[in-house]
Amino acid sequence: MEMKDEEELKSQESRQAVDPRVALAFKKQIDQSRILILQFLNKLIVDNVDSFQLRQFFMTNKVLMKVADCSLFKSNQTNVEVVKFFKAIIQAKDSISVSYMIKKQIFETILEIFLQNKTKGNMLHSCILNLFEMLTPAEAVSTAAGTSSIFLGLDNCYGAPKTEGGYVQLNLLNKLYQRLYDNGYVKRVFLHKLYEGDFRKFNRYLRQVLDI
Repeated sequence: MEMKDEEELKSQESRQAVDPRVALAFKKQIDQSRILILQFLNKLIVDNVDSFQLRQFFMTNKVLMKVADCSLFKSNQTNVEVVKFFKAIIQAKDSISVSYMIKKQIFETILEIFLQNKTKGNMLHSCILNLFEMLTPAEAVSTAAGTSSIFLGLDNCYGAPKTEGGYVQLNLLNKLYQRLYDNGYVKRVFLHKLYEGDFRKFNRYLRQVLDI
């Protein structure tokens, strides 16, 4: 009797192991756990929790690369959190982390997420457009005293309006422009007829720097 019960238990475990519903439920749990971790990391940046120690932890443990690698799971929800994470770094004006993102081609990873997302207008599409809007330099504004620039440098002016741009130093931004051009993303994305209008403001500065 005991032997029969044991065999029946093994049979049930075997059926569960191959049951696609169990596999799907497990995948959903893993995806949700991944999203919660990304949201937690994002909140640490937004809340400015000991920015020096946080940056050191990120760099020592290659957190930025590991977050970028989450795009390999091809999940729209996960990719939204990936993009939000890097948006938070840009908005925090962390020049060292932004330079690292350029060096490790993380912006290229974001553009690959953009190209693989076939639904224009969804949250992922909007998040990526907003990220590049933040990268766009702040435009000069007219004041009573004349024209002045509202460009805000990195590491020195937190909480600037998102729509004004100026989160990234121009030398870093120009380096990014050149990297994107060298890797073919200028033609594939920014000057592509399907997406050119989406990146209109970003494109204007990109053309000025690259003279195209």
